[in-house]
Amino acid sequence: MLNALDLSLLDEWRNEAYESARLFKEKVKILHDKKLKRKEFKAGDQVLLFNSHFKFSVGKLASKWTGPLVVQEVYRSGAIHLYGDFKGKPPVVNGQRLKHYIAGQTFAGVVEVMDLQSPKAMLAKHYSLPEPKNHKKVISRA
Repeated sequence: MLNALDLSLLDEWRNEAYESARLFKEKVKILHDKKLKRKEFKAGDQVLLFNSHFKFSVGKLASKWTGPLVVQEVYRSGAIHLYGDFKGKPPVVNGQRLKHYIAGQTFAGVVEVMDLQSPKAMLAKHYSLPEPKNHKKVISRA
């Protein structure tokens, strides 16, 4: 049987475990909050809207963001009224579903196209060797 001293020791250990767990959670929360970036939106900003319906992948390369859309009004609760083409979706969304749209320059340069060749064909071209022929070996089993 456990005596009163053993029971008090168990209570102390349990209290120490609760206290260390609480301190650990506080430290993790502080580190997590440092990594968060505060997103401030103003009326007139261009934003992208996260489309959560793609959670169960329509396509691996399909974009999960729609836009750019324009912020019309920002509410104190964090909700944001958007202006744009919604196709029946509500124009008021949670600010956590948005990110700033950064418009960049589009590439309009010349793109070089390379034809892929086998190493033998490439060597034949550079060293004036006869082109290799694609021979199929036919093995008869008789």
